[in-house]
Amino acid sequence: MAFNDRDKYLARLRSQKPSVYLEGERVTDIAGHPMFQYGINSVAVTFEAASEPSFDGLSTAWSPLVNETINRWNQIQAGPEDALTKTRLARKTGETLCSCHYRCLTTDCLNAAWATSFEIDRQYGTVYHRRVVEIVKQAQKEDLVIGGSIVDPKGDRRFRPAEQPDPDMYLRVVERREDGIVVRGAKAHSTASAYTNLLCVFPSRPLQKDEADYAVGFFTPVDAEGIVFICKSPPVPEAPGKMEYPLSSRFGQLECFTVFNDVFVPWERVFMCGETEHAATMLGIFNAFHTWHKCGCRAASMDLD
Repeated sequence: MAFNDRDKYLARLRSQKPSVYLEGERVTDIAGHPMFQYGINSVAVTFEAASEPSFDGLSTAWSPLVNETINRWNQIQAGPEDALTKTRLARKTGETLCSCHYRCLTTDCLNAAWATSFEIDRQYGTVYHRRVVEIVKQAQKEDLVIGGSIVDPKGDRRFRPAEQPDPDMYLRVVERREDGIVVRGAKAHSTASAYTNLLCVFPSRPLQKDEADYAVGFFTPVDAEGIVFICKSPPVPEAPGKMEYPLSSRFGQLECFTVFNDVFVPWERVFMCGETEHAATMLGIFNAFHTWHKCGCRAASMDLD
């Protein structure tokens, strides 16, 4: 069975070497840094639930891709029953945690990339989908946490991406090579991304035909050369107390601003490159998944309030 636990999750974080700054200071050990513990605790709940009896039937699923039982957050949904079970899982997790566990981004990104790559292949005869299939298999076998790098800074909002005085306000391809692409730009509001395993990066808005360089979607390790996470401290009590703050003394999240400074991405991790009309496809599918999951966990949070 492809499950991690808290210790395995922490061990993977320690094996990764991302470039991370918190309040201007370089962080070399995310797994041991006190300000990252709130977010790490939140994500760890999704691993602990896989063996928690009260989550029986909710937190795991059978995957025909890897022919074994996996963590449901890595599932590619195949029908209404999968959707209903995921809703129950989101609500149950929300009742346990209250704050954001962030694992919904894993399933949102995997399912959106799965469907979008299939549509691009069908239209253009590309091979994006088989690349996504391999990434999904990896995520399922290794029980990975995937971060979403989606929201572009946008710069001067009077102008479209290709019209910006500063072109780095939207992430874009700056070089196409035989072995992959090089991207430059930034992504804002990437909650928890510094303590995930892979980033899923794609456009934050529909694009026009002259914006092909901005129509790029890919997965990348968080510690790929050129990626820098600029984080701010989590909104937690200054002196956490279990009695006064039973949940916020343990759980929380960090917002990250992610800089892509000429990051190389091999072709096998790219699922969109220049297909401008499918930026809207990816965004629409992702938003549908993400809004649905938010409704589940936030409803549980409101019940706790």
